[in-house]
Amino acid sequence: MKIIKNRIVEFNKIKKIAYTIIKSTDLLDIRDLENEVRKMAYEHKIDYKKLLMLALSIEKLKRKFPNKSSSWILRAAIRVMIGILPLSSNAWKVPGLMELNDYYSWYYVRFDNAVSVYKCDCYYHAWGFYRKYKVCTHVAAVLVFKEMNRLMSEYLKGDIFE
Repeated sequence: MKIIKNRIVEFNKIKKIAYTIIKSTDLLDIRDLENEVRKMAYEHKIDYKKLLMLALSIEKLKRKFPNKSSSWILRAAIRVMIGILPLSSNAWKVPGLMELNDYYSWYYVRFDNAVSVYKCDCYYHAWGFYRKYKVCTHVAAVLVFKEMNRLMSEYLKGDIFE
């Protein structure tokens, strides 16, 4: 999704879709999740496969960070839906959103191979010390984005969903 002229309306729509996806990932049966995603895709005119990859990626993020709040997951999902720009195989540009109380319009996340850690430039701003040890939602969004791309690649190769 891309930001359109009426940013508030678009943000609220994205937030609603992201919230519904997050709640859908609590479903125990994959078929129920697929049905919920299919309904959302039809209702909001969004590509079903992309929305399903987002739901599966969010579900994986929830498993990886079981103690994170639903608002943390929601913020990451919204950032992915607004659009993450890959800069290289180890660097991404993540949108900053005034609706999420971001101060900057973009945040840069990179993976530091030397120490196998994701680093966000928000770590070097106000409250950065706290975000660094709690994992910011910019990094969480990159993790979701990367997982979505991995799943889509497998899908296109025919390795999953057969």
